[in-house]
Formats: sequence, structure tokens, C-alpha cells
Amino acid sequence: MKAEASISPGCLLILAVVGFVIWAVWTSTAAHAQPAHSTREGARGRVCRDTHRTEDRLACVILRETGGNARAREQFAASVGLEPDISFNLDAAAIGWALRNRARAAHRTLNAHLAHYTRRRSFVGRPWTGYLRTGRAWAQRPLLWPRNCTRTETGTRCRWRASWRLTAPYWRRALDAAEGILSGEIRDPCPREPSPVEHWGSDEDARRPQVVEALASGRWVEVDCGPTRNRHYRPRRR
Repeated sequence: MKAEASISPGCLLILAVVGFVIWAVWTSTAAHAQPAHSTREGARGRVCRDTHRTEDRLACVILRETGGNARAREQFAASVGLEPDISFNLDAAAIGWALRNRARAAHRTLNAHLAHYTRRRSFVGRPWTGYLRTGRAWAQRPLLWPRNCTRTETGTRCRWRASWRLTAPYWRRALDAAEGILSGEIRDPCPREPSPVEHWGSDEDARRPQVVEALASGRWVEVDCGPTRNRHYRPRRR
């Protein structure tokens, strides 16, 4: 008859201690590897999808809604005789103020309205805008930055579709614009009487049935906000 193998209580105690030490070291390392969400700089270093700061959320939406295409903005600015940064600043200010106006009309804080807006839109069409970084990491190229890939005999070759180096300065301007809009330093470029602007869209958006119907019925009125790439609308107050 074979003797059954057994582990002495001393060995079990040693194994338990070793296991506890390994667990403690692993959890400590994992904690240090996570971003410091409790600190202001840690929060500012998060991507647009995760940030909770009003300034950062507003900047993320501004860049997304101004097209996220630096070359297109420069071509537009040249067509109307403006410097690219001036053209961008006008659109950024108009959109930022429209969001403020809409939040006020909905009796929401701007932060809550921006959170609802980004969840609803979910960065569709430009998913990389959800990964823009803030704080000290603002200049890092975001994840999902668009690129074109082709298959060759030796494998797959990918090229960036656009230059992040060209777009990054506009992201910096969006961050600065958000702070200026919230502080009131940057004023609304659209007329605020008889009611402020709450909606905007491109020339293509203006052909959508819901926009055409809103304008035809008089619910919306188009407003001139200057040489901006977007069109802007105010609701007709009853």
C-alpha cells in the first residue's frame, strides 16, 4: 500500500506568506501604473472620452465640430482672405457659445450638457477625437489617428492620412479657446438678440430634411456670425 503524500503545516505557512508577498508587490505596482485621477494634472492628462473637466470637454467638442482637418481649414481661410488661426477661432467661439446657450436653455450645467452631447454623438466619423489628450500630454498624437494602408508583396504598408504635426496647433487653440469662452474673455461672435445661437452645421448639414424643415417652418432662423466654415441658427422664441 502506497503512502499518501502530505504537506506539512510549516510548508503551507511558507507558501501562504510567499503568495501574500507576491500579491502585495503586484497590487502596489499596478496602483503606481494607473493615472493619478485624484490629482488635477492626472485628470487633465486623460483622453477626451474620460475627462470630467468642463474646459477639456468643451475643447474636445470644439475640435471635433470644427472639422478636425487642418488642411481644409487652411483652404477655407485662404478662400475668405483670413489667417487660418483667425478662421478657426471664429468657428471655435461660435460653437462654444452655442453649446453654452443650449445648456442654459435646457436648464443644465454646461458640463452635464457636454457629457450628454459626447455620449450621444460618440465621436462618430472622427473616432480619434475621443483620444485627444489634455494637460501636459496635449501634443501626443491620438489613438486611431487616420491612416491609409495598402497591401504589397512584402506585407502591409501604412501611411498617415494627414499630419498630426499640422493639426496639433489647432488642438492647442481649441484648449485655449475653451478656457477663454468659459472665462468670458472670448465673446460670442454671433448676435444674441432676439435670441442667441444654439445650433450650427456645415453646408452639407443645411440640406438635411430636419434642418430644411426647421428653417421652412420658422422654428430656426439662420444668423450671420462672420466668415465661419459653419452655418449658425437661433431658435425662434414663441
